[in-house]
Amino acid sequence: MVDLLIELLRNPLVILAIGIVTVVGMIIVLRVNAFIALITAALLVSLLSAGGLAEKMERVASSFGGFVGRIGIVIAMAAVIGKPTASCARSCACWANAGPRKPSAGPVSCWPCRCSSILSSI
Repeated sequence: MVDLLIELLRNPLVILAIGIVTVVGMIIVLRVNAFIALITAALLVSLLSAGGLAEKMERVASSFGGFVGRIGIVIAMAAVIGKPTASCARSCACWANAGPRKPSAGPVSCWPCRCSSILSSI
């Protein structure tokens, strides 16, 4: 019985399924941040894969580092652009009181104040 379980856990499709269930379960059921769920699943999948323990941890660290190196500039630019938009939405009274828009509603009347606030903060 134990041999069958070990053999089953060495199957790449089973390891993939465990990783997917880990991510979805942590995000939906446990309400964990998606980044933490993804890193946890990556570590779990790496531990279930073949190789030594040090090699498994190195695999996750090098993959994460390579990904951050490729996407880091995009994340930094999004943070720079997102900050003025959030501060403008808090400071604009008509934007804060607008609530959810109806599909037939026209443009929000305070769009010019959002533009000027974003442009002045850059």
